[in-house]
Amino acid sequence: MPEVAHVDTSPETSETNVKPVVHANCDGSDLVLPGDPSKVLRVADNPELTQLIGGTIITSDGTTLLGADDKSGVAVFMAAAERLITKREVPHGPIRLVFTCDKEVGY
Repeated sequence: MPEVAHVDTSPETSETNVKPVVHANCDGSDLVLPGDPSKVLRVADNPELTQLIGGTIITSDGTTLLGADDKSGVAVFMAAAERLITKREVPHGPIRLVFTCDKEVGY
């Protein structure tokens, strides 16, 4: 069964010197990104924030991209492919890794 991971970082925002911010014990309200207070994760746009009360949310500081969810997904697929290639005792079919770009525009 095919699985998909993608990296959709943007050239409009740097992914160099990422400054992650840990928002611990969230109260379900808007999250202001401290590096650029004009960037706000609003409950009105992200109602799932109200389901994370008491939880921890990790964001960038608003000046860079975090991109960790996408990058970690790709890392998992690469590690799985390496294991299947090097550990021959695990039966499997052909291994194909496909990398795409611009998924939002259909390429």
